[in-house]
Amino acid sequence: IFLAYGYWGEYIPGVLGHTGFSFKRIIYQLFLSSEGIFGISLGVSATYIFLFILFGAFLTETGMGRFIKDLAMSLAGRTIGGEAKVSIVASGLMGMINGSAVGNVAATGTFTIPLMTSAGFKPVFASAVVAVAGTGGMIMPPVMGAASFIMAEFLGVHYAVIMLAAAIPAILYYVAEYSVIHIEAVKMGMKPIPRENILSVVKVMKERGHLMVPIIVIVYLLLVGRTPLYAAFYGIISSIGVSFLTKETRLTWTSFIRAMESGARQSVGVGIACAVVGNIIGITNLTGLGLVLGDNIVSMAGGSIILTSFLTMIVCIILGMGLPPTACYIVTATIAAPALMKLGVNPLAAHMFAYYFACLSNLTPPVAIASYGAAGLSGQSPSAVGWTGFRISLAGFLIPFTFIFNPDLLLIGNDWLSIGLSTVTSLIGVIALASSLQNFLYVPMNILQRGAMFIGAVLLIFPGVTTDIAGVSLVAAVFFWQRTQRRRSPLLPAEEKGM
Repeated sequence: IFLAYGYWGEYIPGVLGHTGFSFKRIIYQLFLSSEGIFGISLGVSATYIFLFILFGAFLTETGMGRFIKDLAMSLAGRTIGGEAKVSIVASGLMGMINGSAVGNVAATGTFTIPLMTSAGFKPVFASAVVAVAGTGGMIMPPVMGAASFIMAEFLGVHYAVIMLAAAIPAILYYVAEYSVIHIEAVKMGMKPIPRENILSVVKVMKERGHLMVPIIVIVYLLLVGRTPLYAAFYGIISSIGVSFLTKETRLTWTSFIRAMESGARQSVGVGIACAVVGNIIGITNLTGLGLVLGDNIVSMAGGSIILTSFLTMIVCIILGMGLPPTACYIVTATIAAPALMKLGVNPLAAHMFAYYFACLSNLTPPVAIASYGAAGLSGQSPSAVGWTGFRISLAGFLIPFTFIFNPDLLLIGNDWLSIGLSTVTSLIGVIALASSLQNFLYVPMNILQRGAMFIGAVLLIFPGVTTDIAGVSLVAAVFFWQRTQRRRSPLLPAEEKGM
């Protein structure tokens, strides 16, 4: 489509039309310039992305998956609805080494879906939880989705800047989903996992805690200014080294070769996607399509940052129906992110906004790849899992708007008091939104409570003393109102009141 657009642009009416380019000019742009197939996206894929995928493959072979499973059970299993929360925690931990949504779903869903269904959760809901949690791994540092490395190249910043910027939004995402799961579990009257079925955190860390060392090595090297190549290389070396500390995690020649093969296989798919996207980047830059669409998005929104952000989100979601997240981000960053920057949005915030929704495109029906992967594991309807996952993830859709209006959440600047306050108000906001969407906090909400909670959550998006006070006041009012209703409810056992 883009090749045809570049060649026959003169026949296209309206603002999308252009003079058209010769076949020779298009070939030069795509194959001989730095803006085509052999441009930034493929270059990053062949260097940074390949090594980080290989790093994840080596950690997987050392038994990192079992360590994450046991640690997640230890941390979340003793809470209400712990079976589902284990999936959230496990996916967050797995996301630190695996930037693939489908990969996270496959790695954690095999044990968390049966765990949830055995506890009483419906299979469709259990599959959706795994899909939502797995998608969050793409925004969880230090090893994020492939597009995060491309973002660093686009912005001309060190990868550590991207990694740090993603930290708070990633935490907010998992808090939002954790809140949804907790509320759903309370509504269902779920209980914690019996203590005798859970290993202690101390025991888990003694047995396999040394597998965290390679992750610590990578984070440290990136924070002190080393290149991603340097950090990934020593991350791989350290993962091989620490594996020999215990017999259970020790790498053999067979597992070593298997890790190399797995890393290579995963990298091929990413490389092909990045090469194909090079065509889109080349034609977009050649024809000026990005500038034209950016101007039109701003024009349609009337110069409003809120509407421009909303339209950019729609562009990401639509593109995500037909493109993998990496390609979706690259196209959106080329076409829609400039529209946000025209309105004064920080470039890092604009690109992170595009990246975030490119990741969430894994959850937006009708083409929800992560949900389809989870449905395959459980044998459920992909459509049912997709729509359920979309409903569960809605609370997370608020988060990108928070850092568009409040870039403190991306750790931009050195005002740590402002960053701390912004983080706290955003945490309150996503929890409030989760309860509003679930229509439940301590007891089912009436329409007034639900509306007040939703408005309070939205107000907490916008930075400012007035909006923060108003938002917190509304949320607090509903909170105490709900607690009062719970204490007075004759349907609740006395020992459960006040939980």
